[in-house]
Amino acid sequence: GLKEGLEQGMKKGMEIGMQQGMEKGMQQGMEKGMEQGMEKGMEKGRTDMSFKIAKELKSLNYPSADISKATGLTIEQIDHL
Repeated sequence: GLKEGLEQGMKKGMEIGMQQGMEKGMQQGMEKGMEQGMEKGMEKGRTDMSFKIAKELKSLNYPSADISKATGLTIEQIDHL
């Protein structure tokens, strides 16, 4: 009767709600992961470029202190190139 119908309706509603919640959570998690991955990739690219520039400036006999100012790398990092 009515009681069984309400219970079935609530059960079905909760199943649908949980499914929608999980889908939304997964979507948000994927978006956040992509955002973080892109940021890390961009950061690595900037670092790689700094090392490339530093290597080139070092080959042109620029002082390590000047290379450090231009690239943001430490003098120790530059001296190990």
